[in-house]
Amino acid sequence: MPDRDESSIATGLDLERRFVLALGGFAHEIAGATLVTFERVPSEPFNFGDIGPVSPLRLTALVERSLDHYFQRAIRPVFRVAEPVPAGLDAALRRVGFRRDGAGLRVLVSSPRAARPRASGLVVRRASHDELDTLVSLWAPPRERLELRAAIDNAWCHPNPAEELVPFLATRGETPVGAAMVYVFGRSRALVLTAAGPGRPSAAGASALVSTALRDDPGRPLWTVAPARPGDPDPPDGFRVVGTLRRYRLSPAAELDLGPIPPAGPPRWRPPR
Repeated sequence: MPDRDESSIATGLDLERRFVLALGGFAHEIAGATLVTFERVPSEPFNFGDIGPVSPLRLTALVERSLDHYFQRAIRPVFRVAEPVPAGLDAALRRVGFRRDGAGLRVLVSSPRAARPRASGLVVRRASHDELDTLVSLWAPPRERLELRAAIDNAWCHPNPAEELVPFLATRGETPVGAAMVYVFGRSRALVLTAAGPGRPSAAGASALVSTALRDDPGRPLWTVAPARPGDPDPPDGFRVVGTLRRYRLSPAAELDLGPIPPAGPPRWRPPR
């Protein structure tokens, strides 16, 4: 496991949160957690809770308040916890139906060693505003595209001071096959959205999106929070790992109805009306 760099972890997570705020979301701070919420686009990249250090005696209250925040908005949250996860927090989340998802997440920051361009058969370039519909079609399911398009359009054309959105599009021939978004804040950048379309690129092609973003503005460090790949301890070319997170998800079969904590029976989830 890499040495933890608390400052770099905090910067990477802060940039992710700032991106959601730039689109029109908000971050709700409670003791022990930051709850990022974008009600108009209720999917995972825009709705997540980052849980930090908390007293074992306050875990139940923390989980209850966090769930109430999201369930009143009919949103299925994802919770992220820095490793090592306290045993009491893991147990508290499991009691209400959340489970660890896959190999977790890694917080990455660009390293002085530049990413090497690799042959992928793709053309990767900065996208123009005329291609916004294409970008959004790669990033969001149909039911969320209208709201996400409006949010990105506003932040792209009317950025707040010190902010900028820089989208990239990957094409094979005339076919769009991938997209990435870089959020710039001051002297730092974050790779916040990546997606592949129906003509899903190869692993080398997906790497081309990332390496292009890395090389586009080498004067600014680039952070990203990306899924860890089981069995692959090495970071992507051009990055170093500064920390790891565990991700907890609610089963898709669970209904949204917050019962007593701990629940008397299997958890059911339905927001109050």
